[in-house]
Order: sequence, then structure tokens, then C-alpha cells
Amino acid sequence: MFFCVLCHLIALLQFQLKLNTIEFGLRWAGQFRVLLGSSFFLSLLICVVGNRVLSLVLILLHAFVFIIIGYPLSGYIGIELTIIPVLLAEIIVCSLVKRIKSSILAS
Repeated sequence: MFFCVLCHLIALLQFQLKLNTIEFGLRWAGQFRVLLGSSFFLSLLICVVGNRVLSLVLILLHAFVFIIIGYPLSGYIGIELTIIPVLLAEIIVCSLVKRIKSSILAS
């Protein structure tokens, strides 16, 4: 959870520092903040949800939000490289938690 918060804060800081050099810049700032906030919210939901199918849907939705965040940034990939580990960690953690729960229930 701390990793998720840290990566999203770093992505916001990167965006603020590159705001004037990004092609869409100020026009995209509001949408970026909303999408980054929704990405953070989805990360929190994925950690809490116990249903496997719902977790998968939330991960796919998070990947879609991630693609939308990165689209107008054109050549600058720093923000994408900061957020993608969160998505990978969610996939790994969800699969591990599900396996641990299923092995506990099976025994």
C-alpha cells in the first residue's frame, strides 16, 4: 500500500515538474490529476476486494486508466515508468493472495 502511495505521489511530482514542457501541458493538467486520482483509488480497491473476478476487472480498468494517462504525454515516459510497477505489483499481490487463500481453504 505504501508503495502505491509513493509511486502515485512521485508521478504527480514528475507531472508538475514537466508541466511546461509537455505538449498539452496546462490543458491536460486537470484531466491528469483526475485520472491519477482514479488510478490511486483503483489501486486501493484492488488491495481490498476479495472477489477474484472483480479484482481482475479492476486491474483491467486500472490498465485502461494507465493507458489514458500516458497517451497525451507523447515522448515523456517517466510518469508511465513510475506507475507501471504499481500495476505489476497489484497483479502479483492479487495472484499471491488468491493462491494463499485457496491453499488455506483447501487444507
